[in-house]
Amino acid sequence: MLPLQQHAYELYKIFCWLDEGHYSEFEFPSEWLNLAAGVVDVKIVPRLYDSTIYWCGIAMDREKERGKLWSEFTKELTIFNFSWGAMESYIKMVCPELYDHKSKIRKNATIESAKKYLSENSFFIDIIEYADTYNKLFELMFKKMPNEIPGDFNSVSYNVKGLSLAKCVRNLFAHGARKLPDLDEVEDIRIEDIDLVLDIKMIHFATRAILFTLQFLLIRKYSDSGILIADPSMFDFSVPEKFEEGIPLSLMLKSLHLDYVITTENLTLDI
Repeated sequence: MLPLQQHAYELYKIFCWLDEGHYSEFEFPSEWLNLAAGVVDVKIVPRLYDSTIYWCGIAMDREKERGKLWSEFTKELTIFNFSWGAMESYIKMVCPELYDHKSKIRKNATIESAKKYLSENSFFIDIIEYADTYNKLFELMFKKMPNEIPGDFNSVSYNVKGLSLAKCVRNLFAHGARKLPDLDEVEDIRIEDIDLVLDIKMIHFATRAILFTLQFLLIRKYSDSGILIADPSMFDFSVPEKFEEGIPLSLMLKSLHLDYVITTENLTLDI
């Protein structure tokens, strides 16, 4: 599977392609994804204006290590927030029941509308690596905050399980209900092992779940469109001979997080 931010960028390219083809107007979600893909570095300096720490070398070292940890944490959270913005902006476009355009009254919560959209009419589609992603997210949440796992998680439809968990992660950090990770939460204090911090990993998998949800939303909308991507050279992988005249958009939407184009023979369920 592609790295997380490259995954976001491949989705960005799909939105740009759809926008250029006048299938819909996708400027807002595409730019959020462009931001998510382009985050390179975030630097946090704890106690930046506290001159007293300069009197203690141990305190200075600890604050430097905390700064590295919080910088990585903030980078992941920034990518998550930009990805969430892309998803919410697209949901508002694709879910017609979200707003009463005549009265301008908001009818349903954005995320609940998406869950309904991905659950109605027995909609089901699988994407390689999706189940593994939400299962890893579930395991991290169960280890860190089991009481925050949605009570209806086992009963919600397959295609919204990742979204349900990501929403919980988002609410914890968006509303300040989650304690920031500290050095004592690192299994090995060496900064090169920072990926072992559970909160950082949890946010990472939640972001991946958001990107998969965007793929499901796009597949839900375009599965019966018959749209072909005639020139797939904008994507960074070779094209099987059977698709020389164009790749079905539906297959591309199942493949864009991978480094190869899946074919119908690879799938347990075809559109």
